[in-house]
Amino acid sequence: TATGTKNSTTFLRGDNTFAAVSSDYVKIAEVNTETDATNVDITLDVSTYDAFRLYWWSKPASDGYSIRARWIKNSSVQTGSDYNSGHFGTTSTNNYYSNVGVNQDHFRLNNNAGNEASQGHQFDAIITPRKTADVELFGNTINWFGIRTDSSNNFRPIYGGAWYNGSDYEPDAIRIYMESGDFSSYAYKLYGIK
Repeated sequence: TATGTKNSTTFLRGDNTFAAVSSDYVKIAEVNTETDATNVDITLDVSTYDAFRLYWWSKPASDGYSIRARWIKNSSVQTGSDYNSGHFGTTSTNNYYSNVGVNQDHFRLNNNAGNEASQGHQFDAIITPRKTADVELFGNTINWFGIRTDSSNNFRPIYGGAWYNGSDYEPDAIRIYMESGDFSSYAYKLYGIK
């Protein structure tokens, strides 16, 4: 027999006890639009959450460009050369490729994608902004798994990581944008992690 209180705010655990559902993982935002956008700025509630999970999908307005990101603090986009990112991918013929950028003015999240139906970028990222109490340069990282389909309908899975090495920089938002041109459509879900 299960122990604890069974109601709409509890769940049955594997040890046969009822427990309250955690509020440590919370959906913050969900957007789905076919409106053109040059930049998508996503607020990160760093006073409440330590990290964020971002599920992203987009289709570029133009073929052949990468998707990028920059930090924002107090509505000011950080454009300095303190961004480091790299990713590793595979082709449909099991060949491998990589891309690394050190001391760039952006994070490169994924390579080029096509702009037709069933093409574009998609990724699942853990975003960890730096906070005042963090030790030295802890935080300001993004780790992701993504996919892209290019203009020739080539599917590419990709794994990536990024780190911003600007000391004492504490962002409160992130900007997602194309290397060139706009998004013709995009969607995302943002979750906060305590």
